[in-house]
Amino acid sequence: MNVTPAEEKKLRKSICPDCGGTKFLGGPRGGLAQNVMCANIECEARFNICGPFTPERIGASKLKKVVSEDAPTIIATRRRKPRFLTEAEVVENEEQYRRWRYKCAAVILLLAGIAVLVFIVSDLKG
Repeated sequence: MNVTPAEEKKLRKSICPDCGGTKFLGGPRGGLAQNVMCANIECEARFNICGPFTPERIGASKLKKVVSEDAPTIIATRRRKPRFLTEAEVVENEEQYRRWRYKCAAVILLLAGIAVLVFIVSDLKG
């Protein structure tokens, strides 16, 4: 959905037309197009800005309920809340890491042994 000329003026000056915020988070981009979202968590208005062309609103702002039937699905997604590991999971992860470290050390020793054997064999031939 296209923005009004007044909203476009504000966007060109990096001002959110819905809340007046001046910080935006960048989203996916390609070619001249860049998706941005207002960094104000009470607003989170989303826009597609494409160089000299008129910006388009993506979805709706939390402050301004503007949604049309043909509005594309929201591209930007929020990160999930961090999930803390239980003590059992920490112990299991540490054990897996320890086993992986031993396997790596074994491979390194094996490769070093092969290198030494190659050196000895080449020294015997030469």
